[in-house]
Amino acid sequence: MSDSGPKYTAGGPGRPRASGAHEGRDTDRVLFSRPDSPVRTNMTVSVSYDEGISYRYSRVINQRRSFYSDLARQSDGTIVLLYGRDGDLPSAPRRVNVARFSLDWLTRGRDSLRRGPRHVETVVALADTDRRVTGATVDTVADPLARRGERIVLTPEQAGGAAEFSFKVPRTGDYEMLLRYHRSVAGALATVTVKGSRLPAFVIDTTAQSADGYDLARIGTARLRAGRHTMRCAVTGTGRGGGTLLGLDSLSLVEAPGSADVHREVVVDNDRLGFAVVMGSWPTAAADPGHWSGNYRAAPAGSGERVVRWRPAVPQDGEYEIQASYAPGANRAGNAPYTVVHAHGTDTVRIDQRLPGATEPRGGSWVSLGIYRLRAGLGTSVELSNDADGTVVADAVRLLGPRT
Repeated sequence: MSDSGPKYTAGGPGRPRASGAHEGRDTDRVLFSRPDSPVRTNMTVSVSYDEGISYRYSRVINQRRSFYSDLARQSDGTIVLLYGRDGDLPSAPRRVNVARFSLDWLTRGRDSLRRGPRHVETVVALADTDRRVTGATVDTVADPLARRGERIVLTPEQAGGAAEFSFKVPRTGDYEMLLRYHRSVAGALATVTVKGSRLPAFVIDTTAQSADGYDLARIGTARLRAGRHTMRCAVTGTGRGGGTLLGLDSLSLVEAPGSADVHREVVVDNDRLGFAVVMGSWPTAAADPGHWSGNYRAAPAGSGERVVRWRPAVPQDGEYEIQASYAPGANRAGNAPYTVVHAHGTDTVRIDQRLPGATEPRGGSWVSLGIYRLRAGLGTSVELSNDADGTVVADAVRLLGPRT
């Protein structure tokens, strides 16, 4: 067992099939249990209909401290979750708990073993799809982790190099579009548009934090007519790691009655991609509670000679709420200066870090820096300096939105 949680799927001891007869066919499901948080809190179970590529529906079982977990299924379809919970020690649970629930409860009625999820996915393997390439070269790479065993790598000659993929929509309807792409340390900044839809352009920074791997971009839901459509993927700049490679795997067209349960947020933590120490020393600490993830950074009061910066990848043009998290304390600054660069200029917001922000089960002590119009890409930034009257804490910044 591990904190990342077990999968609950077809085949193998302890991995029973979570399926049921409905509409003349069976549906395979993968269940995934884990603390949905950077730390050990918020035990959550999610369900996947594509062998763990994406997890569509989720439900929180325990918001408080949660540890290792395991899943099983009873003969009547009841799901059983065994997990450690509670306690004051981050490495050891106070007790072991058993939770029992149905698939219907887990998905809030959007799926059951009797009715089924009414989930239909059309997978477009981009390595096998007709395409037109401009200003770039495309190589096909064998990869057992790709949906169909191969992915493509687009290398632009300059910014603007692109590939257009032709795909077929089986019938007129509302489709959620998921682009599975490959992250690498040399990943590019890419812009995705779907012709024949009213979806805004979607921007992705495909840079990997450390190791290569796959990720999903939920580029939106649109009504598409039956027939041929085109998706254009262009390298529009360097990623935050300075790279220009664009790795692409597949496009999924999903039809389902309920919206996916996803966090509409972009988070940049103090030790992750997009964060940088611009000036001075900002040592890490973890002594005070309230921070997001494993630690935070701090600097003593000064005159602005110490500066850090968060640089999120904004997925679409629109209005976003920008929030900051910090570990509050009596010796903190009462006027910590956050400077936000947005589509209409620059604003500085002073935050009293002696006071706690709003806490939530997934961690952090969050305060709002305001609602701003942001442009897709890497043009948005938040800076924090020690030009303050007490210790300044730099933890995490997140974008919520875009607002519709």
